[in-house]
Order: sequence, then C-alpha cells, then structure tokens
Amino acid sequence: MDNKITANIVPSHEGIEDSIQDSLLMPHNLALPMVAIEQRLSEIPQMPGLPTKKFNENLSVIANALTIPSKIIVETMNAIGQGLRNFISTFATTAFKFAESVGQFQQQRFEFKKAILDAWSNLENDLMTNNRYFPNDELKNLFMLYANKDAGYKLRKGSLLYRARKISISELRPEVMDKIRRAGDKSYAQHDPRYYVNDEWLWDFINSTDADDMNNECINAFNGKDMNFWGFNATHSGAPPKNPIDGRVNPIGINCLYTTKDVKTAISETQPTAGQMISVARIKTRKQMRLFSFDFSEYYAKSPLMKLPLREFEEQVGVSYGELKIFFQTLSELFSTPISGNTENYYATQYLSGLIKHLGFDGIKFKSSLNTRGVNIVLFDVSKDAEGIPNQYEVVNSVLHRVKRVNVTSVQVFPRKVKSISKADVID
Repeated sequence: MDNKITANIVPSHEGIEDSIQDSLLMPHNLALPMVAIEQRLSEIPQMPGLPTKKFNENLSVIANALTIPSKIIVETMNAIGQGLRNFISTFATTAFKFAESVGQFQQQRFEFKKAILDAWSNLENDLMTNNRYFPNDELKNLFMLYANKDAGYKLRKGSLLYRARKISISELRPEVMDKIRRAGDKSYAQHDPRYYVNDEWLWDFINSTDADDMNNECINAFNGKDMNFWGFNATHSGAPPKNPIDGRVNPIGINCLYTTKDVKTAISETQPTAGQMISVARIKTRKQMRLFSFDFSEYYAKSPLMKLPLREFEEQVGVSYGELKIFFQTLSELFSTPISGNTENYYATQYLSGLIKHLGFDGIKFKSSLNTRGVNIVLFDVSKDAEGIPNQYEVVNSVLHRVKRVNVTSVQVFPRKVKSISKADVID
C-alpha cells in the first residue's frame, strides 16, 4: 500500500514529498493521532489541476496509511527498549560474574605464588640452621611435581658460550707481555728513548692507546695474528681445577663451568670497575646437552606435551597450565636474585642445582642478575680426558677487554621525592 501511494502521489508534486518526509522524520510525530495527521496533511498545497474533492480523498488515504507504520514504529521502539534493558541487565550480571571470577583467579595466583615463596624461605632457613643435606621436602615435592624431567632446553653441539675473568698485568702470559712491551718500545722510543718500561707504565699504555694503534703496534708488527689466547690460556679459561668459594650453583669443592650466551653478560658477571682488564674466553660445546631452563615456554618448547590440547596437556602433566607457568616464573625470580657478600644465601640455589643434576640434566640455564637481558649457562660436567681436554666443551680462544665505564641506574626510594609545583600548575 505504501509503495502504491508513493508511486501515485509523490512524483506529482515536490511539496508533498518534502512535507511527508518532514512529518515522518520528526520523532514527536511517531504517535500522532489520526486527526493530527489529517491536520498536517491538509496544510500541504493542493496540486494544480487536481479537484479539491479528489485531493482530499487522497489525503485521507495517506493519513490512514501513515497511522499503521506509526503504530508499528512505536511498538518496535518499545520492543527495542525492552530488549536493550534486558541486554544491559544481562551484560551487567555477566560482567559482575566475570570480574568476580578474575578476582578469584588473581587471588588463587597470589596464594599459589606465596606458597612457593614460603617453601623457598623454609628451605633456606632449614639449610642454614637445621639440616644442610636433608632439609624439609616441601620445595622438593613442588619441584618434582611441576618440573617434568622429560622436558628441557637443548643446547646444541657447537654452541658458543663465553666466560670472563678479571686479569691483571702480572697474570698476562709471557708471549703477550713480550708483544706489548715491544709495541711500547717502538711507540715511546719515538718520543723519549730514555724511558723505562715497568708494569705500571704498561697498564697506562694499554689503557690509553687507541685500538687501531694497538692492533698496528702489537698484532701487525709482531705477528700477533696467530695468537689465540691474549688473556688466560685454555686451562685457566675453562672451569677452575678447584672451586675455593661458594657459587650460585656449586658449593665449595664441587666444580662446574659458569658461562653466558654473550660477551656483555660475561663481563657484567665479573662485577668490574672502570679501567679493569677482563679476559673473555670463547667456548664451544662438543656435544648436545639437555639443560634445565627456568624459562617455562623454553623448557617445554620441544616437548611433545606442547602439541596437545590444553585439557590433555594438564591431564598428562598433572597440574594446571597456569600453575605451571607461575611456578617457573617464581622459581626463576628466586634463583636469579642478586646476592652480595653472604654466601649462606646460596644454600637454596645450591640445593636446587644438586637436585636438577641428580635428575640427569647436564646444566642449568637462568637469567643473569647483573644484566637483565642476559642469560647464564652452567655446565655440571667439567671432567677431562687423559690429555687434559674437557669432555663437554672446547676453549677456542681468549681476548682482552678493557672496561671503559660502568653504568648505574637507580631510583630514590626513601624518602620519596615530592614533585615540585610550578606557577603554571597553580589554579587561582
């Protein structure tokens, strides 16, 4: 009916189309009674040549037609309003339940992490004050539950690792000393032939000489290109024969090899001061090894378990995915916590390292406490063959580094600084 009326009436006069559209577009006209609609339509100018009676009949037809969509629109709007109210009510209920679930989840995460921290604290206290070798099994039980012994990080054969050690002038090998002295003779003889070369002068010479000049004077002039060890030799660049001090992984007397994945982290681990000389050895693994990594995703990356659906994964492992991730993250934080001075703080990390070694892992991979982006790798097996060559790795070479500066980033925590208020911040 609407289409027929539109086809007969609208093309006949522009004013009719505009007036009808204005009436329909005004929200307050949606529920106009019949009389009001007829009154509005009567205000439309009569078309030229159309009899008054016929025109009025058409207006009545239009008015009757318009009352139907008005009622439908009102009913539709009421339905939409009710539907919107229902939607808002349902959404609010769902959002509340979701927020409640998130809150419960966060609380569960907090309680689970606190349980791990408490177990770690109890282990440390037990090792220090009660039983050094057979402590409380609380943390051990958690570890055995969450650390799947069939997973692990694969360190490929031929992987490059780095180990750094502080070195003094007196510890430089005779071959290195000879080349540096001869380079010093050549350099300073041009200025003052009466100088006397001693260790103190040599230190100043190394620290002040430009890198290019040093290479030209020491390496190119005296056939230093064939020298592989400028720092410590292969024996002293690898694992020490005996460990006279406690380490994060080893107690006194038990040897292992501390390395890193990059040079910067290796030097950072020595905690150097500006101007110090550092011997950095490059080490290559001789076989593939399986490490325990405190990085959850890395630890399980190559495990067939990661290919399973979540539900099957949790059934196989025996714990939830969320708990497993929290466990690894918390343990990583605890294992990598910076420790200075008191070696008793190593008791828990040493105990855990011994447990990992007992489970058949070849070493440990964990975050550096001195370079936030670096990682440390500790190898357990430092045994050697009959010729004194390490079975698990090869020391390729060593180079000398000079520490130019040590960066320190800090923030004042007590008392906290109060932000100063400028005149521009003051509102009258």
